[in-house]
Amino acid sequence: MKHHAVIFALALSLCLALGLSAPVRAQEQGILHIEAAAGEPPVLTVEINDQPVRLLLAPDAPRFILLNPGVAERLGLRANPLLSLGVRLDIQGDVSRGRTGRASVTLPDGERFRQRVVWMEDIAFSDEADGVIGVTALGALDRLIVQIEDPDRAPDVAMTHVRLSGDRGLEWTFQAAQSGLPLELRLSFSRPSSLDADTRIAFESRGLIAPADEELRYASFWFLDRALAFEHANLGFDVEGLGPNRFLRFAQAEDIAAHEARLEYERANGPIETITVRSTTRRSPDAPYGLSLGVDVLMACWRIEFDFATEGAFLRCPLRDEAS
Repeated sequence: MKHHAVIFALALSLCLALGLSAPVRAQEQGILHIEAAAGEPPVLTVEINDQPVRLLLAPDAPRFILLNPGVAERLGLRANPLLSLGVRLDIQGDVSRGRTGRASVTLPDGERFRQRVVWMEDIAFSDEADGVIGVTALGALDRLIVQIEDPDRAPDVAMTHVRLSGDRGLEWTFQAAQSGLPLELRLSFSRPSSLDADTRIAFESRGLIAPADEELRYASFWFLDRALAFEHANLGFDVEGLGPNRFLRFAQAEDIAAHEARLEYERANGPIETITVRSTTRRSPDAPYGLSLGVDVLMACWRIEFDFATEGAFLRCPLRDEAS
């Protein structure tokens, strides 16, 4: 298996425009409960082609099942040659080709549907399970409820009840607003809370986050073992009492070069008082700013519910000050 120690620049291009239909709804009142222990990501056990498979639950994954290559081989999956031409994983120019096909999936309650499965020849998507399943791949359900159990949790902490409006497309994203900025939220049980480059610029200019710490840090999620990232303290971001203490911003090569050049200059000449940073991309004035509420936020919650009918989510979590 290829395990990547990389500077983060991930573009997962599952170009499967031919046949992206969601599973057919077969049960009007289908509700699936998943229990997760504190500190452990939620795992869903299903049957694929009548064989048991353990999958990490990933709200921020695309609408597929992403399998480790050995598991795909064990299940005897057959790839569709035409659709497989559009499956590739690009990690900072290191491109891996993949395969895709459709398989029969059986949920714990016996619900069956067919879903697209993707696997790469040399990349394991998860070391903790047989693969990853995007929450949007479970569209045969009405509701998915994740309950996080923690025996050490104080029963009387102040809670926030957050309802998020969403858009269940290839991925499931949610809408919010902060300081007049439209936001596109992603939820993740694997990655730390993070923000996009344009979001960092907008948040810093409004005093919502602090400038990045001098030292970069490594973070990991899914199959990325050591992704370099900047870290920003949260100074004011809050969604109805819900927010991380810190945000990561995953770094690309040019980001790290500029950061190192600045540190070298300041060591020789003293601190730079003002730095003006402009986005290198052209964006529509009403385009939302992207960020993820990650494992540091979600795994402190008690209950997270995904409603497939309304495309929204409901979170019951400790208030930020209580969770700190």
